[in-house]
Amino acid sequence: MWGADSTLYISDQANRRIRVVLPDAGDLAQRTIVTIAGTGDTTLAPDGTPGALTGFDAPRGAAPYPGMRLAFSPEHRLLYVADTYHHRVRALD
Repeated sequence: MWGADSTLYISDQANRRIRVVLPDAGDLAQRTIVTIAGTGDTTLAPDGTPGALTGFDAPRGAAPYPGMRLAFSPEHRLLYVADTYHHRVRALD
């Protein structure tokens, strides 16, 4: 999913992380990729836990593979992630 500033948001469901491709280079292949949320395991963290310390279990929604489900709040302040097998929607600030 593309952000308003040309940042690409990725639900990396196989690695249980949310990543971004930063708009730091004109060529998409030369851009920097960083993890913004997810520990790589499926441990359910309590609400309010920072995204970097949160486990996801199939952050993809109920659509067929590879249905990645991310959405922004109207003001683009929050990124919503469908945490499928934890049966919740996570909001990342």
